[in-house]
Amino acid sequence: MAVDPKAIAKGKCYVTATGQVRHVIKVIDPDVTYEVRGKEVMPLPWSSWITTLRATFAQAVDREVPWNYPAPDSN
Repeated sequence: MAVDPKAIAKGKCYVTATGQVRHVIKVIDPDVTYEVRGKEVMPLPWSSWITTLRATFAQAVDREVPWNYPAPDSN
């Protein structure tokens, strides 16, 4: 598990091993509600909301990332 389940918080974004970005909408223990997008940066909202257990969410994501991950090239 790469992300500590206790560190998952509303407003944060996390990326999975396949590049899916998940934006946390709310955390009401033991559940996490989030929306999803692919690798392409886009404005919010991203998709319909999904609710899962906090531990399940933590196991599915690799790390926290900024909302615009992957950041566009600055060149």
